[in-house]
Amino acid sequence: MLTAEKRAWAEGHKAGQMRQQKDNPYEPNSENGQAWLKGYSEGTELPQLNVPKPRQ
Repeated sequence: MLTAEKRAWAEGHKAGQMRQQKDNPYEPNSENGQAWLKGYSEGTELPQLNVPKPRQ
């Protein structure tokens, strides 16, 4: 089971890797906020995920 801090890191990491949302959804000075920022930063260091677009 993920702790709130690990979940925040994972959310930030995914957002960073997908080059999505840049606004931290957590209070910036909170533990979760810091974890999200760290995850986002680490995620942007990886190649961008190629998410296939839905077929129409």
